[in-house]
Parts: sequence; C-alpha cells; structure tokens
Amino acid sequence: MNWSKIKNIMIMFLIAMNIAMLAFIAMTSMRDAAVPEDVITSSLAVMQRDGFECDRDVFPSKRYTLPRLSAKFFSASELSELFFSKQLAFRTVDDSLVAREDKATLTVSKNHFLYKNGYDADTSHSAKKVRRALRKAGINMSGSVYDKEEDCFYFMYKDVNLFNMYISAKLDSDGELCYVSAQWPSKLSALEDKELSFTSVITKLSPAFPDGGRVKAIERGYALHSSGSKFFFTPSWRVNVDGNSQIIE
Repeated sequence: MNWSKIKNIMIMFLIAMNIAMLAFIAMTSMRDAAVPEDVITSSLAVMQRDGFECDRDVFPSKRYTLPRLSAKFFSASELSELFFSKQLAFRTVDDSLVAREDKATLTVSKNHFLYKNGYDADTSHSAKKVRRALRKAGINMSGSVYDKEEDCFYFMYKDVNLFNMYISAKLDSDGELCYVSAQWPSKLSALEDKELSFTSVITKLSPAFPDGGRVKAIERGYALHSSGSKFFFTPSWRVNVDGNSQIIE
C-alpha cells in the first residue's frame, strides 16, 4: 500500500470522527435546548392562576431527555449471599420470601428487602461508616446521595434521581450492619430515551396539591413501578410545595 492510499484512509477516518462529534454535539444541544421564554411565562401564569407561587429560577428552563437505564439489581438469592455470605433457603410468608440464620432474617417482598441481624443499632456511627459497611457487604453505592433529613441513601443514575430507590441502614456497636431496608427491584425493563417537559405536567399540580402553595423545588428523575414480577422506571418530576414532595408523571 502506497503513501497516497494511507493518507486518503487517514483523511476519511478524521472526517468520519468529525461527523460523529458534530452529531453528538447536535444531539446534546437538542436534548438540553432551552424552553422558550414565552412558554415559561405562560406556564408560570397558569401555576399562579391555580394557586402556586414559583420563582423563575426554580422553573426548569431546559427540555430534558432522560437517559436509558441500565443497572444491576439483586435477586433474593444474591441478597442472601451478600448478608449471609452464602445462599439460604427461603420460605414463603404471606407475599414475602423469608430466610433466617440464627437471629438474622432477610425478607424480600416485591421490590423491597429488609435485613436484620438481631442486634441493636448504635446511632453514633456516621453516614460515611454506614456507606463503607454497605460497600463491604457487596452493594454498589456509586451514585448514591445521602439525605440527612430522611437518614437514607438515594440513588442517582447519570445525575438523574431514581425517586423510589433508597437504602436505609444502621450499624451495631461492632460496626456491623444490623439493619438494612431498601427499595431495590430484582428485574428492570429497558427504557427508551424520552423527552421530559415540565410544562406538560403543570395541569397535574392542582390534583397533587389541591391547596396550592409555594413551589420550592422541581426535580427530574424516574419513578419506580411494578407489573407482576417486573419492575420499570418512568420519566417523572418530583415537586416540592411548602416542604411536601409529590412525584408527578
């Protein structure tokens, strides 16, 4: 192969790379395109008519496309390996699966699990120590955010909140996990990218907050739902009005 052919191949490769980069930038720009000012103004007017006060800087000023979810979730047998270092036999109690060893119990019900080892919690342990203990148990804590008021960890996915995903845990006096409660689905269906505009849910504010009030925060994310044994997330907004939060889809 002569030098001329090699040079042409390199040029074609660079052109292809530039086209790919331009396409990525265009897609990002479209995804984060600003909401027109007149739309924001009219939306705020509708909210005010319905009894809501909302500062302009609180109102989402961009249109978002939420990313496709792809994450690891635990089955009942995998959870028993995390907390007991082996798989235990589960028995059915009402609508739950329960595994026991000595004082310790693990209860799995739909998308929720609860672990107790029979020892009392020591409240002197910090959230950092609890996070480390959960990691040591084998739970992936990447993307988790600690909420001091709720005393639990919420999970984020690509900077988007998974509203129903949380882990609350306590340590005993020896620093071992003695209590873990979590919303953690065992199966998850794939989601297509979907544009999420807050202007489309403004009319749903009144049913959620019939008395109106001041909107303190508007956050985009996913809400967890179940259908039989399958769990899936749908694009949603979480709105805080006068300190009370509601998820609106």
